[in-house]
Amino acid sequence: MLLSLSTLAQSGLPRNFERTIAKMGLGKDEPLVKFGIKAGVNLSGIHTKDFVTPWGVLTDKIAPPKYGVIGGIVVDFRISDYFSIQPELLATTKGCIREGSVSSSVLGGSGHRKWQVNLLYLELPLFFVGKIPVGYNNIFLGIGPYIAYGIYGKGKDLLEVNTDSVVKTTDEIFTGANKLFNPLDIGAFFCTGFEWDMGLFLNVGYSRGLVSIAGDNEGKVVNNGINVSVGFKF
Repeated sequence: MLLSLSTLAQSGLPRNFERTIAKMGLGKDEPLVKFGIKAGVNLSGIHTKDFVTPWGVLTDKIAPPKYGVIGGIVVDFRISDYFSIQPELLATTKGCIREGSVSSSVLGGSGHRKWQVNLLYLELPLFFVGKIPVGYNNIFLGIGPYIAYGIYGKGKDLLEVNTDSVVKTTDEIFTGANKLFNPLDIGAFFCTGFEWDMGLFLNVGYSRGLVSIAGDNEGKVVNNGINVSVGFKF
């Protein structure tokens, strides 16, 4: 059930309640709690430093981005017309793609190499959101921490020299004796966007891991990504 200001006003609270509400910036007769959904695209990558993998050492580089999806549920706790607290529960794909020229003693020559990791996370960000009214609509800015847990991962390494090729794959990304990554990821999330009075909103976000997920291997690995999504609050 949604809780609104009119409901509170009819519950027999003192007459100075309206003045208190005005001081808090709760001038609109809107629900104090809203539920919503959102979905969109995620452009992700990993930042590595001397990371030892089954396919070699990844030096201090930012991997080219990998396209994926993001989506889930949103809960908006309205503190005032200008501020809200917004936890979310999301499913998001992450990972990276690396490509380049290599020399292979196995295949006897120089060729092309492509290394790809596909990851699926359940992610729980907690946003502290500031709102700038534009008529009955809002521009919003948010920041907060997130905690995520990897539930699926797959790695693939393709080496091509002339007409010969070698493909290596692994499902031991988050599990197994030689897991590549730790499943637990902790970081920070930033977002901005526009919310219409009808409930529709457009969101642009950036996430950055604050801890290494290097797993049982040496070196450092940090997730990062940019996402664009649309959603609706009921």
